[in-house]
Amino acid sequence: MATITTYRTLVANEVGDTSARAQNVIDDGIKAVYQEMLLHTAKWLINPIEEDVTASTSNRYITPTKTYSEFRHILFKEVGDDNYYELKPISEEEYYSFYINSDSSRPTGFYIKGNLVYFDVVPSTAGTVKISGVEVQDELTGSIASLIPDRFTYILVAGAIAWFKAYEGTPDASEYQKIYKGSYWGQGRIDGLLGGMIQELSTKEPVKRPKLFGR
Repeated sequence: MATITTYRTLVANEVGDTSARAQNVIDDGIKAVYQEMLLHTAKWLINPIEEDVTASTSNRYITPTKTYSEFRHILFKEVGDDNYYELKPISEEEYYSFYINSDSSRPTGFYIKGNLVYFDVVPSTAGTVKISGVEVQDELTGSIASLIPDRFTYILVAGAIAWFKAYEGTPDASEYQKIYKGSYWGQGRIDGLLGGMIQELSTKEPVKRPKLFGR
């Protein structure tokens, strides 16, 4: 797998600048683009982790010990119960509209605020919360191996080139940005090479078909 040195060499050769000043700018671009790519693709590239966190009757939230880029499942099990129950995701707005005056009971919903998990109600009984999610990844530095598969190397390189050219103020910066993530990324639509990567990886997930009577 590639490291930041691998990407740096490719970007520097492409932009024709191997100076120490350029290296600093290129490295910053690589780190930023790497994290952006993981933001869109981590759920297909990184194995989820699990942890158990104790929930008390005095707080409506728990603090995970890990930092997550994505929470996949939140389950709750009361003390003395052998079974976990999956909590449904709600929004903070829903909490203030429908649950704020609720008495304490077993939570059935949750929402995320920062890295905290808030319940719809204060637990009436202490319990254990099982969290499944994707952990935030370290910055790409030194000898840390990239999680981006080698076949997608040029996507990261194109993004880093766009970053470097934008920093330099060269007119072709926008063209590289379009190559990297399409013409409409400013409107929240990802196309270009990054969009193709997302599409390819997403096909690895099985198609979710409607269930008959919940089965």
